[in-house]
Amino acid sequence: MKTRETPVLIVGGGPTGLAASICLSRHGVSHVLVERHSSTAVHPQAHVVNTRTMELFRAWGIASAVRADSLPIEQYGVRIVRSVCGEQIANLGPEAQILDADERQTLEAKAATRRRAHGGPSPEELTSCAQDCVEQHLLEVAQRGLGDLHFSTTCTSVSQVGDRVEATLEHDGIDTLVRAEWVIAADGSRSRTRDALGITMQGETGLGDLLNLYVRCPALVDMVRERPALLYFLASDDLTGAVINMDGRGRWVVNFLWDPENETLDDYPKRRCEQIARKAFGGGDELELEVVSVLPWRMTALVAERYRDGRVLLAGDAAHAFPPTGGFGMNSGIQDAHNLAWKLAGVLQDWASENLIDTYESERRSVATFNCEQSVRNAKGKGGSGHFFHLGQDLGFRYCDSAAVIPDGTAPPPFDVEKYTPSCVPGVRAPHVWLDDRGKTSTLDLFGDRFVLVTSPTKAGKRWAGIARTSVPMRSVSIGAGSDHADPSGDWARLSELGDEGALLVRPDGHVGWRSRGLHPDPHAALAAALAKLLGN
Repeated sequence: MKTRETPVLIVGGGPTGLAASICLSRHGVSHVLVERHSSTAVHPQAHVVNTRTMELFRAWGIASAVRADSLPIEQYGVRIVRSVCGEQIANLGPEAQILDADERQTLEAKAATRRRAHGGPSPEELTSCAQDCVEQHLLEVAQRGLGDLHFSTTCTSVSQVGDRVEATLEHDGIDTLVRAEWVIAADGSRSRTRDALGITMQGETGLGDLLNLYVRCPALVDMVRERPALLYFLASDDLTGAVINMDGRGRWVVNFLWDPENETLDDYPKRRCEQIARKAFGGGDELELEVVSVLPWRMTALVAERYRDGRVLLAGDAAHAFPPTGGFGMNSGIQDAHNLAWKLAGVLQDWASENLIDTYESERRSVATFNCEQSVRNAKGKGGSGHFFHLGQDLGFRYCDSAAVIPDGTAPPPFDVEKYTPSCVPGVRAPHVWLDDRGKTSTLDLFGDRFVLVTSPTKAGKRWAGIARTSVPMRSVSIGAGSDHADPSGDWARLSELGDEGALLVRPDGHVGWRSRGLHPDPHAALAAALAKLLGN
């Protein structure tokens, strides 16, 4: 059997695994990724790319490409209908009052309403882009990195031997033994790696069984031009489910309940699926369409009891599975990878203690638990406006109680699912502020692949900046008048609360790790102590 070694083995090449590959490459860590399927997804599956994930895509250079493949924002909306072209029962969401109050309001004005609701605290905004397109864009970036990516390759066994993990990979009947220092299990909700470790999932399993039809029907686009929507919830006597408008160019998904205890996929041949799609669309028996693929799935609300077993770490659907209501599944997985990669890099490159890895579970599991609970509330109709408008949930999650965060005695803003309140309290995502009058450079563009020490362009600020030379990947930036990064609105000065003498340390994942709201008597000692504590040293 052939043997190879790698610092990190990623099992799974979906959105989470590919995001992990991208992030590890950005931190200079070589790795191997294996995916049992022959390619990225061919079925659309998830479609919500939330605001925080779009910010990550901005940093990775694919935000524009994802937007280009997305449903145009002016078509976002939610309707309850007998069929897509049939009787409309209701127009849902906070937008509804605005939309129904004035029929003369243009689609672009409706889109502007949404931008104000979702885009103000970020240079990006929530986007609806099918998962198969998202995965393709992620793959293109991952292929340019430090990873060795292998499709049609199955991880058949994982065992921990001393300070290494040994995994057997099978490709075309040939086995390879891989010895890795760490393994990221991103192999989906039916994770073989998780099961092999004996890690159980906790939560609800019986929330519904659905069939998901991927349908091409360009003709339907023109038929709904006068009442576009992202989601059409179906409320007819013989069909319960939803139709999702994937791109505004003819790709649709039809979700409906079925009974896998008494039915099989053989009971849904192509002709029957076409009939169901036509009924959902309401376009008549002559409507031309093509059922491309059929995907059965079970709605669950589960979170792994633990995210780590020795040197194996769970991420994405292997660690959590939510109802799709709110669209947090794929986003949570991508953000898991973003949180974990820099911590693995720190341990592998000897600038952080292995204790830092423990903060991955403490930080991300709490976020997953809330996202899971909120998704259930949404699925049961108890989520209110937060089902569709959840900027606070997108951007407001925080790690204030983490060992990788140093409190400064200030409390974070109250958490609200719908409303996001920016701040620089240690633990929160560092806020977005435009640093020029043209709306081109965001504070977020300064963060992402290393620690960043933020100061003012004053004499005191320069004292802080002069000590930001350590073995830890770090750079210093000053924000304010007279620096390379102006603050024309004054928002950064207000939110950071640094004054002329303070400093702020932003972690590689964009969250504030430490803050000094004044010049410390010994800046060098203060920063060194903060880093040591943050990194578990």
